[in-house]
Amino acid sequence: MTKEEILEGNKLIAKFMNLDIITDGISWFDTSYKALKKYNSSWDSLIPVVEKIESLPTKDKSRYVVDIASYTCDITQELDAEHFLGTIVSTIYPTKIEAVWNACVKFIEWYNNTKN
Repeated sequence: MTKEEILEGNKLIAKFMNLDIITDGISWFDTSYKALKKYNSSWDSLIPVVEKIESLPTKDKSRYVVDIASYTCDITQELDAEHFLGTIVSTIYPTKIEAVWNACVKFIEWYNNTKN
């Protein structure tokens, strides 16, 4: 991934997490001038994103499930433990955090496109 792809993904995640972001032309910040979180390299920043995805409401009372295993991450939709509705995103990357970060970015893109 390029630095630009990482920045765009982190900005997308920040907006999904309801943070307003601004720039001084060099760096990106939230409106309290805290540096844009590095969701791509910090589990402390990324896990709340996973938790938000899993807590999103759906029209059919199903739920989104983020499954992290080895160097893969799948985000699926399930009605309950016995009723699997489908895979939304599936990623494989060299590191676990890359797999989860990319899955979150792809899910947020999908989610933003489907809710509009």
